[in-house]
Amino acid sequence: MRSNNLVISLGGSVITKNQGFDLNSISKFANIMKKYKKPYCVVVGGGIIARNYIETYYKFNKNSFLADEIAISITKANARLISSILNIEFKESLNDVQKNSSCVLGGEIPGFTTDTVAALVAEKIGAKKLINITNIGGIYDKDPRKYKNSKLIKSISYNEFLKMGIKADKRNAGTHFPFDIIAIKISMRANLDLEIISLNDLEDVLFKHKKRGTIVKL
Repeated sequence: MRSNNLVISLGGSVITKNQGFDLNSISKFANIMKKYKKPYCVVVGGGIIARNYIETYYKFNKNSFLADEIAISITKANARLISSILNIEFKESLNDVQKNSSCVLGGEIPGFTTDTVAALVAEKIGAKKLINITNIGGIYDKDPRKYKNSKLIKSISYNEFLKMGIKADKRNAGTHFPFDIIAIKISMRANLDLEIISLNDLEDVLFKHKKRGTIVKL
């Protein structure tokens, strides 16, 4: 039985910039979600702040497990911030997430991205849809940050998306890619409707049910 919960993976790159936070993006996200009347769970990434910690750590040590743990602590701090702004509960663990109850959480398991945590949350509570908010707003045939002629892929199967993920996912702490392979596989087995969008698209997707970014289906 599907729950009423929506699950959102909020990329750390959306809410952070330079050495701090993107206050305009945080405000925009909060204003949209405060209008959303159904239960929802948000999993928050680490962004540039986590990557700065990891890069500093790697100058002294190369233990990726410990680097992951540092990044997880940053995602939890980000999640506590967002939960306070949204005035909904912060959860320390996905085991604490319940159906039909709103919450915010960060990362949890070394080697797993916050996208994976979001997919696990969605599977646990029986959510139908997982929205991944990124700073590039979808899946492209080439990296749009490097190639001006890149094209948005509006719809893709999980199998094709998994092939792309295998090429991009290096499984290193602090690396940035649209959606890691474990998150893709969990979303597949949970039969989630996965939408990868930008923050600018969120209001249209939630309230006008418009198709934006990239839609991933079986």
